[in-house]
Amino acid sequence: MVSNKNLNVVYVSKDKITNSQQKEISRLQDECFGDVSNDEIKEHFFIEGFAMLLAYYKNKLVGILELHKRKCEFNGVNFLLGGAAGVCVTKCMQRKGIATKLMKEGLKTLRENKCDVACLNIDFERQMYSLYEKIGFKFMDRAISFDDIHGKRIYEKGAMFIPVCSPKIYDHIMNSRKTFHYGRGYW
Repeated sequence: MVSNKNLNVVYVSKDKITNSQQKEISRLQDECFGDVSNDEIKEHFFIEGFAMLLAYYKNKLVGILELHKRKCEFNGVNFLLGGAAGVCVTKCMQRKGIATKLMKEGLKTLRENKCDVACLNIDFERQMYSLYEKIGFKFMDRAISFDDIHGKRIYEKGAMFIPVCSPKIYDHIMNSRKTFHYGRGYW
């Protein structure tokens, strides 16, 4: 664990990110997600979040989390879906509680934004899901779907959900047998 006095998590609205912050964010994204093809990024991950959480350790950017929200409808119920995407901590600072702090701050922000439920999708090879389970996320036992940039419906496993402002809507989503559809674009 890193000392809280040396770790500072900063909320930055997407439209307020400076050029220098964007360079550091891109550097971290390349370090953490360099194995994801540019085609996949362009075709699946084209939806912009509304904010970033930036984790600084001794004034150096060491972690990031992108926050999303969108209006959704599932099985006759309208709600606001929050999302956490692109959790990334530089390799030399991993396993020190930074990702946990980012996620907890992210959920707090999604609650402040009145999101009913939050979700994220995991890559099983990265084995980060135990961190999310400790925070309270639960795996959906069925695939989710989203539409890529071309309108093609894509099905994926590895979705995790957590109630934020509405346990009732969370139960409605998790206890159904229907495919949960995000809409256009993966976070």
